[in-house]
Amino acid sequence: MAKKGKGKGFLGKASSYLGSIPSVANVAKKAAKSTMIESKASDSANFIYSDKQKLGGEEYFTKMLNSNDSRYSDFKEKFDEIKEENPGLEFDFIRVETDIKITKTGFGVEELKVKDWNKKLD
Repeated sequence: MAKKGKGKGFLGKASSYLGSIPSVANVAKKAAKSTMIESKASDSANFIYSDKQKLGGEEYFTKMLNSNDSRYSDFKEKFDEIKEENPGLEFDFIRVETDIKITKTGFGVEELKVKDWNKKLD
């Protein structure tokens, strides 16, 4: 889900969207694994994380799944469905930070960093 914004300055602030890529695959008797992704984009390489996000991916998603926030209701249903269909499913958590450059026709990726999010952030 990409966010749309109006007016100058929208891309100057780190915008975040929740991305989940259920990369469920069984490999040589290993448990299925799914990667949960937090993605941020900025034109100034300034990536701000909330206190909840700083707890690490597992804690962040656990709090999100257990919240009453209606934004996450569909996600919780799909998450529970995937877990039911894949007993023993393991999860990995990563952060993706995209530094973008605004051009005359839109924007391009200046730098893309993929980081481990299995632990708390400093």
